[in-house]
Amino acid sequence: AAVLTEPWSPPAVARCRRLARRIHGGERQVDGPLVTSTGPAFVVGCGVAGQGVARACKVADRPYVVVELNPQSVQLYRKQGEPVTYGDAVNEAVLEHVNIARAGLMVVSIPDPLATRRIVALARSLNPKLHIVARTRFLLSRDILKKLGANEVLVEEYEAALAVFKSTMTYFKVPAEMMDRHM
Repeated sequence: AAVLTEPWSPPAVARCRRLARRIHGGERQVDGPLVTSTGPAFVVGCGVAGQGVARACKVADRPYVVVELNPQSVQLYRKQGEPVTYGDAVNEAVLEHVNIARAGLMVVSIPDPLATRRIVALARSLNPKLHIVARTRFLLSRDILKKLGANEVLVEEYEAALAVFKSTMTYFKVPAEMMDRHM
């Protein structure tokens, strides 16, 4: 038996997709609201980061749609009245279903680095004017995502390093202006 070293390894993703097809029936690739308005924000993934983006859209009073692959999450968020579409955003049909060609913003907040790359490249090809924000774990991925079309790349490794630096400086009671200068 193979040992999975990461929770989102290719075999795990394949199992999730098979489970989703069984739950939703057949080979349907997308299920959810068809977006017809211009300029909504699209959130790929409704984990902690995706929920934060959805909350920001609500505060800004802007329309948004979440694209999510986990069928249990889709059911939960639909019950809460959230605009969630079931589908795998690496699939062009899913992005076309949510009308990515007319979107203004897309935030890719999933932990899978290969899927993030594919989604960024595909979304850029379908909408050259789209503002794409992508999340990645490691600094080494930032340049790749930029070359693929991301406007902004948020690097978890870098953000964590800044937070640790700030915590350390706060512990040592370094004045805020000195902390800001060094950050």
